[in-house]
Amino acid sequence: MIRRGALPFSIAMLLLLQWRADRRLFPTWTGWADQHHYMRAAQAWASLNFDPIRHHYPPGYPMMGALFMHLIPQQPFLVPDMLCSAVALVLFTRIARRLCPSMPHVEAVSALCFIACTAIGKTSVDLWVVPWTTTAAAPVIFACLLAALRYCTSLAAMDIAFMGLAVGLCAAIRPSDAALLLLVCAPFCAARLAATRPPPRRAVLHAAALAAGLATGLIPGITAHVVTHGWSLGGYIGGSASTGFEWRLIPFRWVTLVIGPRPLFPQGSGMAATFVWLLPGIAGMGLAVAGAQGRPAFANALVAAVLCAYWAMYLSYRDLQPYGLWRFSNIHYFKWVLPFLGLWAIDWARALIRPGARRQAALAAGATVLLFCWRPEFLPQAHGTEPTDGLRAAVPGGLQPMNHIFQLPVQGDWIALYFHESTLLTGGKTFRNTGDFKIFPTPEGAMLMPLRKLPEGDATLVLADGLTLPPQANWVSGSARLVFGIPCLVTPHSRACKARDDTMHPAEPPPVVKR
Repeated sequence: MIRRGALPFSIAMLLLLQWRADRRLFPTWTGWADQHHYMRAAQAWASLNFDPIRHHYPPGYPMMGALFMHLIPQQPFLVPDMLCSAVALVLFTRIARRLCPSMPHVEAVSALCFIACTAIGKTSVDLWVVPWTTTAAAPVIFACLLAALRYCTSLAAMDIAFMGLAVGLCAAIRPSDAALLLLVCAPFCAARLAATRPPPRRAVLHAAALAAGLATGLIPGITAHVVTHGWSLGGYIGGSASTGFEWRLIPFRWVTLVIGPRPLFPQGSGMAATFVWLLPGIAGMGLAVAGAQGRPAFANALVAAVLCAYWAMYLSYRDLQPYGLWRFSNIHYFKWVLPFLGLWAIDWARALIRPGARRQAALAAGATVLLFCWRPEFLPQAHGTEPTDGLRAAVPGGLQPMNHIFQLPVQGDWIALYFHESTLLTGGKTFRNTGDFKIFPTPEGAMLMPLRKLPEGDATLVLADGLTLPPQANWVSGSARLVFGIPCLVTPHSRACKARDDTMHPAEPPPVVKR
């Protein structure tokens, strides 16, 4: 048990840090697109307005804000966010006790770890203070993990029912997260039950308990969704489903988003540069999953599987780009994984200073380093000139394969280039910017990259309103390649990490832009 007063002190410290951050940030985020939708929906729920136009996102998070709309109309999400972070902290300490049972004072250490990873440092604390649906999802994800871990120990039907309940509640906040939780946790629980060779009746009973818990959690969210949208998917779910995921993007996104985007994207940094515990955390995760030094391998494998699957899912999300990660705060997707990596980093550091575990810790670190020794580069392969009518331009060969890059001297505003609905005509079909391919502004124009496997053959780029092309467009065609070597995270000023002067490269967005 946590010593008397340690947990209340940790919660008070967390809430104080978040309250101070809110005073610094509010009202800078109130004009951002996502937060605007949250506020509109919260106001609508508070006044019992079910017009679907006012309900863009799933109902779970906006309904939390509606509870405080009349009390704190300018910032109704402040109290729900603080409560969610406090509950997440408590649940995290309970999970940590099962992942690292041999760690001295594990509950107190994990509480401080949670605070260090979520509320110390401007970037981390902003993820929990600015309203995001992931803030509400975090404690529900932790509750699901804790219930799954409890079930794998107790094999009690009530625990599997609680896991289903948590998944159902998560679906009302972030449906994709709920689906992933069920797909990963359920097989682990089934494997643990199967290892005991239960009679068929018991297996059916536990499956029914899971289904009952899941249905109970789903009913409120489905009811609220049907009230506002009927049986249609709604704006956010429909839009996200249309954008979708592309598993072939994972290696490229691992390098550009996690390790670092340079030199292909000269501005910005990867997650590893901001969250310094990420690399040792992955090494610690490897030790824990391997069961080194008596660590509970199955419990750590369950949490690690959810974390890795979640990470892979969002790295494959087509609308997650290097600039969006920080400029538009898409890093909030990963907020709940950071405390776990921090906990595993502490566990790895403990192994490193223990004589009997140093070799294993060093091997885990060496294997992890190999995952980070990559950088993305642009390899030009062809160039030419094409006539245009100012709005259309030929793309010889189209955008094939998945790592293809095509550059054109498009003229227009950064935001218009990055977000507006330019299209690509190829193979008799129309493909759109952001969902099918991505336009990155460059100092000289625009850089096009595919986000899905597009048809082979020549294509035509049709620009959105506000964008133009010169009568003669000089184009450069090439590919993005992942190079094994010292990453720019380590040697940012090396020659290899500087963008080449003879090729176009993505331009840094305006610093005032937020959405």
